[in-house]
Amino acid sequence: MKKLKNIASILMAVVLLIAVIPLGTISAGAETSGIFQYEVVDGEATITMCDYQAVGDITIPSIINGYPVTSISGSGFSGFTGLTSITIPDSVTSIGGYAFSDCTGLTSITIPGSVTSIGDFAFSGCTGFTSITIPDSVTSIGWYAFSRCTGLTSVTIGNSVTSISGNAFYGCTSLTSITIPDSVTSIGQMAFSGCTSLTSVTILDGVEVIDFGAFNGCTNLKNIKIPDSVKNVGSIAFSDTEWYNSQPDGIVYAGKVAYDYKGDTNGSVVIKDGTYSIAEYCFGNKNLTSVTIPNSLKEIKAEAFSGCTKLSEIRYSGTQDDWQSINIGANNENLALPYVILKRLDVIKEADHVSDGKLYNDGINHWQICQNCSEIFDVEKHIYDNEQDSICNVCGYKRTIAPAFNENEMYAKVSCSEGKAGKEVTVNISIENAEEITAIGVSDIAYDTTALTLKDAKWLCEDAKLSSWDKENNLCVTVFENAKKPEGNVLSLTFKVNDEAKLGDYDVSVYFYTTKNKVNTRIAVLPGTVTVKDYIKGDLNGDDIVNTDDATYLLFHTFFQDFYPVHQNCDFDNDGMVSDRDVIRLLFFVFFPEFYDLG
Repeated sequence: MKKLKNIASILMAVVLLIAVIPLGTISAGAETSGIFQYEVVDGEATITMCDYQAVGDITIPSIINGYPVTSISGSGFSGFTGLTSITIPDSVTSIGGYAFSDCTGLTSITIPGSVTSIGDFAFSGCTGFTSITIPDSVTSIGWYAFSRCTGLTSVTIGNSVTSISGNAFYGCTSLTSITIPDSVTSIGQMAFSGCTSLTSVTILDGVEVIDFGAFNGCTNLKNIKIPDSVKNVGSIAFSDTEWYNSQPDGIVYAGKVAYDYKGDTNGSVVIKDGTYSIAEYCFGNKNLTSVTIPNSLKEIKAEAFSGCTKLSEIRYSGTQDDWQSINIGANNENLALPYVILKRLDVIKEADHVSDGKLYNDGINHWQICQNCSEIFDVEKHIYDNEQDSICNVCGYKRTIAPAFNENEMYAKVSCSEGKAGKEVTVNISIENAEEITAIGVSDIAYDTTALTLKDAKWLCEDAKLSSWDKENNLCVTVFENAKKPEGNVLSLTFKVNDEAKLGDYDVSVYFYTTKNKVNTRIAVLPGTVTVKDYIKGDLNGDDIVNTDDATYLLFHTFFQDFYPVHQNCDFDNDGMVSDRDVIRLLFFVFFPEFYDLG
């Protein structure tokens, strides 16, 4: 154990060293030019300090002693209360942490279009500001970057900013309105908290996360536009705002999030269709006995149902597999009672699905579709009287019957393949014992559409003068220049394994006819199978290897679940949620598998 701790300590030290030491740079030491102190690194100058007696208007040079000025380091001008105006040259690309913090006399500053990042506390406490424009070049706004700028009334955020960090505009008590551009994906915790003059907020489509307390204490915030792109909202994000206070009793929605429940419940609540997540503490300590959850739900945050001691009935419109795929955070014990959830799922599946009166089918199965929730149910294989019967006794599906298989005659052979949910697989078809023919056609492709989706079909025959694919009817044909014996694979089919596909083997049959002397003849088919396999624990990208690529994939998943889906439980540290802690756990497993497991 002592050795393990030493290894962990060394690893952490290495990580910290990498984070703080710019590799491949050589510093020439601090130098002075006029009122500025600067440092040269790799031929570029960073302004590190200014003469303490500097007052009034100052201009930072773009070149200093022949070196281009590209950055202003942390605390370079912090606390210079006599400064009133600063001109930053367009050679500067970064403004460091605390660079201009508490410059209380500063009334004017222009951030040039060359700047890409604004550091933590960069302009915090600049109470003389009345307006600020963040140019389109900036991609990130640091923690507390403009906090306590109490004179700030107007802010324009550029169209390249992707994240507004925590407390970025905290306590800007004169700010009246703000528009969050569609480039922003996350608004950090307490980002606009305490902006008591804020009356209007427009959040454009693109923001996915509004973090803890983001607009908490904006007491005059009345009008707020929240788009459907918002999928996660932190607790007290809109607490003590006029907008929240004016919401009627019941579930308060913010975008696609069930954010909070106002007032007392009557024992049961119904969460509306399309809801993506339930926020922290949303129903905490409410007098709930029953909750109805739509199958659109993907995440239930920690404590969402904490203290709901009477909750005993969960009505869910999806399948058991759907339910198990929902990311349920810690301290939601009532949702983690399998004997309640699974029993209810079974009851609801049988009792609540209402058929629209039709039987749907493919080459393998027939099923019904619920007219209330559009879910597929009662999936069954076709039933025929015998091998020569072509019509299903239940749904009337008419199948194609190929000639009896004879290994000495010409027949089509479908290859076998394997894949994982969400991935694509390829199935090839060859003609065995081939005779000279002038064309090949496909009259039907039979496969289980509940597990597979046909994405593409490609003829592989050489010397074809015509090839086509009717996607709607699964009809393919290829015609040769001259009569020939087709050799090798003649057709390639690409399937996507559906996300909800269960593990196991799924038959694929391709029904061919060949043309010779203008006569079409059906040939026998030897079916193939697509085997749906499970993912290796920790293999999130499906390449059958667990390595740092999977940790990177999981990290992206924690921020962008829709774009980086996973097909296994990734709560590796068993804390009830998937977070950066699980990314770290996966990394330690990759490097030290003898000491760490994945739960």
